[in-house]
Amino acid sequence: MKQALQGKLKKLIGTSVIVVCVLSVIAASCFLWTTNGNRGSKVSGLMIDLPDSLVPLTKGSTEVNAGDTVVVSIYVEKMDDVYGYQFNLHFNRDKLEYSQGLYSDIDEIQTIFAAEKDQYLLIGATKIGDQAGYSGQLVQVCHVEFIAISDFTLEPDFTMQHISVSEANIVTSDLHYLTDTEGWTVSVAVK
Repeated sequence: MKQALQGKLKKLIGTSVIVVCVLSVIAASCFLWTTNGNRGSKVSGLMIDLPDSLVPLTKGSTEVNAGDTVVVSIYVEKMDDVYGYQFNLHFNRDKLEYSQGLYSDIDEIQTIFAAEKDQYLLIGATKIGDQAGYSGQLVQVCHVEFIAISDFTLEPDFTMQHISVSEANIVTSDLHYLTDTEGWTVSVAVK
């Protein structure tokens, strides 16, 4: 029994190490990539399951004051057997500053990280251990908190002009690496 448990533990640790290594290679390769900020972006004003403390942007505009918390939620149309993901989140640095607030909205994928780059925020997440990947339709993947650094008006087309997702990559549970996946969108709300 002890040997069987040790064998399962070794397999679990081995799978976790492989996934972490794959995601590390992905992250390292992003350091070398350049982007125009729009390649592969699909942006819309989609809003799903916002907490009551957030004011969603609707058809009108919302005044944002310097110091306000602006929440950007990231969605994807479909996930099949996803063990980990990463993408570049581009944002207008004249209006927003990353506040270190990054939260996974997928209970099954809670290990999440962000790395600030010159032109974007690199975001990635992974499961840990030997387990099936996550699958779902119209998935709220994560949300990121920014601080407004100046006063501005948040118009319905704000996301299209100031926030975008590019180079969205996925690792499946059988360690297949899928690049530039489509169907990623963002929404913006004021906290």
